[in-house]
Amino acid sequence: MSKNIALIDKDLTLYSALLEQDNLYASNYFWKNFESYELFCHLSRTKPFDLVILNESTLNVEQLAPDHTIFLNSSICPIIILSNSNESKFTDPKYAQSTYFKIVQKPFRIMTLLSRMGELFENQGISTIQNLRIGHFLLKPFEKVLIGNYEEKLNLTDIEVKILRIFSANGNGFVKKEILMEEVWGIKNFLDTHTLETHIYRLRKKLRTQFEKHLVIKSKPGAYAIDYKKREI
Repeated sequence: MSKNIALIDKDLTLYSALLEQDNLYASNYFWKNFESYELFCHLSRTKPFDLVILNESTLNVEQLAPDHTIFLNSSICPIIILSNSNESKFTDPKYAQSTYFKIVQKPFRIMTLLSRMGELFENQGISTIQNLRIGHFLLKPFEKVLIGNYEEKLNLTDIEVKILRIFSANGNGFVKKEILMEEVWGIKNFLDTHTLETHIYRLRKKLRTQFEKHLVIKSKPGAYAIDYKKREI
């Protein structure tokens, strides 16, 4: 099912980038850009949106009054705030506690934003994530399962799904640890990669146990990649 996404941002750079990347990372998203929050409010009275992405610089906290409940009422639609972390006005605990509200700190990668969108939709029980091919293997992100060409299934954790989605988007090319940390956890400039290495170790072990040498995670200094071979029938 298609999703109508409102982007509220004076700058059209992000809007253009999202349109370019839509076919690669997202499924059936229809984007509408608004240069101001007021313009969005005017149209949203007659046109429903499934999700709102708001550049914080276009909005004052005072606009989150009761008559602007679209950002707080989960029955209307979820929202992502693009925030300047050092100057964010969205510090009230009610935002962090909401499953219909996420903050993405600037600067960010497009994949990070799209991942947060997928998480919000999943919180509503809606799958907008496409099944992905990794060689002859099928990754079903919403079901959190990887299927081999013998129809054998490997159950995955949320983190493992995110890692495999990134590998899928990069073919069998290497992905830097910094990119994985940012796109999986939203962490920038993080020097300690032990958490990532632990998850890679566990995922590598699971793949080896289930699929032997037909789907493996390769490594080189500072990066990982996925490698796949077709099983002979």
